[in-house]
Amino acid sequence: MKKMSTEYFNSHLLNNNKDFYVKFEPSVSIINISDSIYRKIHKNTLHYSLNTSLVKKYLSNVDVNKSAKGFVKNKSYFDFLSEHIDGKFFLRLDVKDFFHSIDTSEFLRVIDNSFSTLKAEESHKFTPASLVKEALTVEIDEVKTVNNLTVSVKKKRVIPKGFPSSPIISNILFRKVDILIQKYCDIRNITYTRYADDLLFSAKKSSFVHGFDFLKEIKIYLKLLGLKLNNKKTNKSVGFLSLNGYFIENRNNERNIRITNKKLNIINDVMFYTSTGKTPEYIMRKVFDERIHKHKFLFKNDADFFNQYCKSQIFNKIVGYRSFMISIIKYDDCNHILNKKNRTLYLSIIDEINLLVEQLS
Repeated sequence: MKKMSTEYFNSHLLNNNKDFYVKFEPSVSIINISDSIYRKIHKNTLHYSLNTSLVKKYLSNVDVNKSAKGFVKNKSYFDFLSEHIDGKFFLRLDVKDFFHSIDTSEFLRVIDNSFSTLKAEESHKFTPASLVKEALTVEIDEVKTVNNLTVSVKKKRVIPKGFPSSPIISNILFRKVDILIQKYCDIRNITYTRYADDLLFSAKKSSFVHGFDFLKEIKIYLKLLGLKLNNKKTNKSVGFLSLNGYFIENRNNERNIRITNKKLNIINDVMFYTSTGKTPEYIMRKVFDERIHKHKFLFKNDADFFNQYCKSQIFNKIVGYRSFMISIIKYDDCNHILNKKNRTLYLSIIDEINLLVEQLS
C-alpha cells in the first residue's frame, strides 16, 4: 500500500486541524457487559473525530475477502446465513476472545508503512503513524498465571471491542486467513462465510466438515493470527442449524431460513401482553425476568422510575421487532429465503405490530 503524504493526511483525515499533533489524547471508557470488556470512545473528542474519519476515508476502502459478511457495505447477517441454504451438514465455529487475541503486529507495521513516522514540526507530540495507532488501538497489560497469581508480563496493543473502527479492522486482518480457508473449502465443495468471530461452514453431500481433519486445518489457519476456538460454542448439525435467533432448514424437501420459535414466541408474548393491557413492568418481569431488585440503576432506584424504564423498554422492543421482521421480508424479496407459509406469517405480525405502535404512540 502506497505511503500517504503528511500533506494529504493533514487535509484529508485531519481537516487541517494541527491540534491533533499536540492536544490528542485517548478518550475511552471501559464498559463491562456480561463477561466481555468493551471500550467506548467519548464523542465530541479529537479521538472520536480521528477514529471515525479513518473509518470513512481510509479503512472502508481496503478490500476484504468475499466470505466476510459482517460490517461490510451492502452485506448483512442474512448474507452470512443465506449462502448455506442448500447445505445439509453444518458447522458453526466461534473464535475465542477475538479482538484481544488477534495478532496486531502486522497491522501496526502496515500503519508505519502507510503513514509518515516523522514529526512535521518539533513541537508535535505525534507523527501521523503514531496518531493512527493511538486512534485505532489501545495498550493493555498482557497477563499470565504464575502459581495461581495473575501477573503482568508486558504491554501489547490490541484492537478493542467497541471502537467504531474495530469491526472493519478485524475484517482487514482476517483477510489472509479468509482466503486460505476459502481455498481449502472450495476444493472440498464446502461453503464458508464469516460474521466477525462467527465462522459458518456447510456441505451438501459430505460429512467431512464434521470431521477431525477439517477442524484441525481450520485451527492451523486461525493460529496464523494468534486465534483459538471457543470449543463450547462449536455446533455441528445435519439438515438444520439454529443460530442467533435464526433457523436454516434443509430437510423433507424444504429449504428456507426462518426465525426460531423461541424468538417468535418472545415477540408474540410481548405483543399479546401489551394488547391485553398488561403493564410494562408485568411484561418485563413475565417475558424477560427483569425485576426492580435485580436491576442496577445508574441514577434513581424507585418504583416510578422503574415503571417508566419498563414502558420505554417495551416500546423500543416492539419497534425493534418490527424492524427485525421487515428486514427479513425485504431480504426475501430479492433472495427468496422464506417459504410461503413463513412469509405470510411474518407479514401478518408486521401488520399487528404497526397497529400496536399506533396505539402506543
